[in-house]
Amino acid sequence: MSLKMTLKGFVRQTCDLCLELYDQPVHQKAELFIKFGEDQLDGGDEVIWLHPDDYQINVAQIIYEYICLSIPLKHVHPSDKDGKSGCNPEMLKKIKEFTRPPSEKSDGRWDRLMTFLNNN
Repeated sequence: MSLKMTLKGFVRQTCDLCLELYDQPVHQKAELFIKFGEDQLDGGDEVIWLHPDDYQINVAQIIYEYICLSIPLKHVHPSDKDGKSGCNPEMLKKIKEFTRPPSEKSDGRWDRLMTFLNNN
């Protein structure tokens, strides 16, 4: 048996930058194969083995995993048509206010931690 799934919708996420909620669009296409047999052979991640006496399968967990895989690792508001960020401008202003410019001299305790920021 073959299941062809198309998942399309939105997932409510918290923005990593401004901490506000936004709707992350998700779109995922997947094909899942269901095979029947007494022995479960290795068929990869896209194959599910069922006993010949089974007559139903719950695909809720599989759909959940496909949705999770379609969400980007970095959760940031999508930009609008003009390329402007959808983040809260007040929060961006606060972040800029409390971020130390690279040219400003630190007291030395933070230098080792700042190397992690520069290793994008």
